[in-house]
Amino acid sequence: MIEFIKKMPGLRSGIGRKLIVYILLFSSMITFIGTGLQLYLDYKKDIRSIHNTLKQIESSYLYSITNSLWVTDDEFLRIQLEGILRLPDVQFIAIRKGKDVLQAVGTPQFKNTIERTLPLVYPYNGRAIDLGELHVVTSLNGVCSTF
Repeated sequence: MIEFIKKMPGLRSGIGRKLIVYILLFSSMITFIGTGLQLYLDYKKDIRSIHNTLKQIESSYLYSITNSLWVTDDEFLRIQLEGILRLPDVQFIAIRKGKDVLQAVGTPQFKNTIERTLPLVYPYNGRAIDLGELHVVTSLNGVCSTF
């Protein structure tokens, strides 16, 4: 690159050469900063999408899962869990009561995940009956693969 600059007429002086080098360095720096900013914004958007999926599970599925668990409809409960598993980035779902796993679908992961545990509480005769908890594991592999 320097040889090319030396061969150009009018750039034999130090000022012309320095100006070209500074322009190239400045444009490279702007490109680097712009790319870094874009990657950061994409990362934040993907993380926000995963949190929205978890909120959707809590607001849309939790009530019906609690009801299915209350009436012990295991087949319908498994269908609901498999439906949740089809949501983007969801890798594993389990219904637990204490240390016992009542139902589970998917493959558990332990690296690059966001996990959320939601209580399964059924209101009955003015009391809140604890039926267990819904444990959801989402993967960050789609997010982290860009880095």
